[in-house]
Amino acid sequence: MSLTHQILSRKTGRNVEPGEIVECNVDFLMMHDGSAFIALKNFGKIGKKVFDRNKIMIVFDHYCPSNSIENSNIHNQIRKFVKNQGIKYFFDCGSGICHQVFAETKPVKPYSVIVGGDSHTTTYGALGVLQLCLLRPCLLQTRQGHHMLLYVSPLQQ
Repeated sequence: MSLTHQILSRKTGRNVEPGEIVECNVDFLMMHDGSAFIALKNFGKIGKKVFDRNKIMIVFDHYCPSNSIENSNIHNQIRKFVKNQGIKYFFDCGSGICHQVFAETKPVKPYSVIVGGDSHTTTYGALGVLQLCLLRPCLLQTRQGHHMLLYVSPLQQ
């Protein structure tokens, strides 16, 4: 049984089989300055509180130092969101690369399910967690509470 199957089986309380659709809680959300801005534009349209301010990490690393007025404005909009929502895990420019900051901060335990806004976030498997990548994060907008539907794909032969 793969680590993915083990994690999803623990999260659902039953043996998860390849090919089935699984619903489970998401334990944490990680975004960087580029992906957070996309998510927050959509989130602003519904104007609610985040699912849990202690389960979100935003790291500025993709546009640091800012190379344009547009990126500086994006940073300021995200900072305002972080303050208004009381996001616990916020790391401004100069804190490090989001994946390194996540690994050093260790905001989750092994067997957690994490959604991230970067194509390299799947490396968190090294921490014993299932990390799903949303290149255009929409979890804040489209999910009620902190549930997410997952499709466990069968291995290719």
